[in-house]
Amino acid sequence: MLTMNLPSSNGHDAMHPELNPWFAKLRSKSGPCCDGSDALHLRDVEWTTQNKKESHYSVMVPKTADLYRSASNGQDMKKGDTEWVDVPDDALVTEPNLDHSTLVWVWYSSGFQMTDQPHIRCFMPGALT
Repeated sequence: MLTMNLPSSNGHDAMHPELNPWFAKLRSKSGPCCDGSDALHLRDVEWTTQNKKESHYSVMVPKTADLYRSASNGQDMKKGDTEWVDVPDDALVTEPNLDHSTLVWVWYSSGFQMTDQPHIRCFMPGALT
């Protein structure tokens, strides 16, 4: 059984509210990452490096928006609930990681239409990687 470490409503350790402004200004070449409240905190086994054209990382995320919402509400992800998704190089956040954990921001839409295909908006490797 896979358990994803999903964020609290603050998106990070509530004992560190000083990180709120930092989360709010995070950006990749794809655009703003948001405030951190929708970021997944990944364990080392949930992301990997790779050497593909335009994608140097891959992450394990819930397959659908419904599964993401379930996981956000504390339900464990089971085998088959997640999939590996390539992280576009444009989604990489390059500034120092003050949270120290690996973070990924996922969205499940294409334009204004909701889809069941995860897209990576932002990705930030942990500070020790």
